This record gives sequence, structure tokens and C-alpha cells, in this order.
Amino acid sequence: MGKPKIRHLPNHRLPHGLPLPHLGAPDKLPLIQYCASPRTMLNHHTRLLRPDLTSCASHAADDAVAEAVAHAVAISPECYHPSHPSFARARLHLPITSTTATSCDGGGAGIPSLHSTRTPAFLASFIDTLPLLTLNPHLAPALSDPTTFAASPSPTLRAVATAFTLITSDPYFHDLSLDPSRSSIYKALTDDPSDPDLPRIPSIARLHTAANQHAQRALTLVSHRRYATQIYSNPNLPQPLRAAMVHAGQTGAGTHLYILGSDPSLRLTDHEYKAAWWYRFPLLPYTGLLFHRTCARGCTSHGPRSPFSARTPPHFLDGSHLLYCGANGTLSRHNRILRTIVK
Repeated sequence: MGKPKIRHLPNHRLPHGLPLPHLGAPDKLPLIQYCASPRTMLNHHTRLLRPDLTSCASHAADDAVAEAVAHAVAISPECYHPSHPSFARARLHLPITSTTATSCDGGGAGIPSLHSTRTPAFLASFIDTLPLLTLNPHLAPALSDPTTFAASPSPTLRAVATAFTLITSDPYFHDLSLDPSRSSIYKALTDDPSDPDLPRIPSIARLHTAANQHAQRALTLVSHRRYATQIYSNPNLPQPLRAAMVHAGQTGAGTHLYILGSDPSLRLTDHEYKAAWWYRFPLLPYTGLLFHRTCARGCTSHGPRSPFSARTPPHFLDGSHLLYCGANGTLSRHNRILRTIVK
């Protein structure tokens, strides 16, 4: 399909839309991520139609993607229900890596939510086609002054005004000015302030000047940052899970999710990939992966000589015990490295 991560997939066709059972999770997840990306036909529909017309359909599309992910990694689809306490569904739509080293907006699976991107997609499509639409003598009178869109009898133009206000009133919209690759669209949609120390002022009257500047990429980023803030600031998000999400969003932490190496010896097996996915998100306990695991030999509470019942509670199966047990060699090595750095 022209993308490096797709070229190395096994050369199999999908007859009549039936699943391919011989494809493992390392192949299925990149395909799901690719199909859910903004370059697909689903995004085409959200660009063409008002957000209120695609709300239900985009929710259904997100549910279908979550169900496909659940089957690919051998987990109950209930774990990806929006109300599940694991926050697995919310993390599904977070970026893999945080935007900056100090921001908390990563640690997810990098699968975009069609529902959250439908508004910037619609507005960006209108911005890109507005110069062409104004060439039509029948449409030009209604489109010549975007400041009148909010009171227009056309529901489409009113939706444009609503989407513009929603996105440009977001504090993250002004962060576009700090990104060299997106500052041009930011300047195209804003006016100079009277005070140079103040941020620029969004102006819908400038829609005519913003075409062909990758508007969807920039406006979608604003939506993603707002979505991540809502997740990370959710009072129901447990602090240990929040800390795990921050660590999972560090540079390189999720690189393995969608890399398909051309050398089979370098690729994760289906079992290894599912284990990595379960640990990252953390969807534990998963007895198929952790049934035989114990702590180090010197551990008296969860080591090989401890009763089996001591190795089955969630605080051991979720991996947290290994983070603080002094008998664990990984922790000892971490402490030695830390002492060496301090010296």
C-alpha cells in the first residue's frame, strides 16, 4: 500500500472480508491502526458531512475498532468499553508518544478516534475547498463573508462557525504557533493583537487565506491535546495507572507496537506481542502469559518456594511487586546504576 510498515505483511488476500486466522497480533494491530488512520475512507465521510450528522456513525466506528483490537490481543471486548475502570478504551485513542518531553498526552495505542477528529476534519475540508467554492457565482454571495456564517440559514455554514469557535477557543490552539510545521496555519487563521505581548486573535474572516496549509493535521492536534488533557485530569484515573501512562509515553516506549521488520528473526511472536500489549496497557491478570511466573529465588513472599496462592493476587500479577522487591535482580541493577550516576 506504499507504507513501509505495511509492505512487509504476508502477501495474503482477504476473500469476501473474512478474517485471516493465520495472521498474528503483530500483523493485525498495524492493519487496524492503518485502517483507523485519517487517510482512510472513513475520514473522507467526516470531511464531507457536518459533525452532527456523523456523531452516531463515528461512535459506531470507534466501537468496531475497539472490538477488533480486543479480538486481536485476546481480551474480552468489555475491557474496551468506555466505562471500564482500566481506561483501556481511553488509552486506545491516546498518542503512543507524548508530544513533548514534559507533556502528559501519550502512553496510548495511537489509534485515532473518528468521533473526536470529525470536527477538525470537517472544518479543515471546508477551509481547503472554500477558494474553489467561491468561484461558483451561485455560492459566492453566501460564502464571501465568513463572519455571517453563524447566522446563516444554511446548517452547514452554521456548523463551520461552530467548529471554528470550538477549536480556536481551545487553549491548545495557540500552541500551534510554537510548532514550525504548523505555525503557518495558525497565522492564517488569526489576526495580529493590539498588544504584541498578547496571543494572536482567531478570526473566522480569514478562512479564505488558510487553504492548502495542512489544516486537518494542525486542527486535529488541538483536538488530540484536549482529549489527552481530559483523560489525564480525570479524577477517577488511579494514580498508579497515571504514572504508568506517563512512562509508557516516553520516546521509544511504544515503538514496538506497529513495527513489522522484514527479517522474521527480529519480529515478536504472537505470544510475545500480546504479552507486551497486556503489560503496556496494563490488562492484567492474564493467566495465559503469567501463570508460571515467580519472583526471584531470594524473595520469601512471592519466590519459587512461596505458596502458589501468594503468586496469584493482582498486586503480583500486575507486575507492581517486581518494581519494589529487593530480591529482584532488575531492581538491584537499577539501584546500582543510580548510585553510579549520583557518584
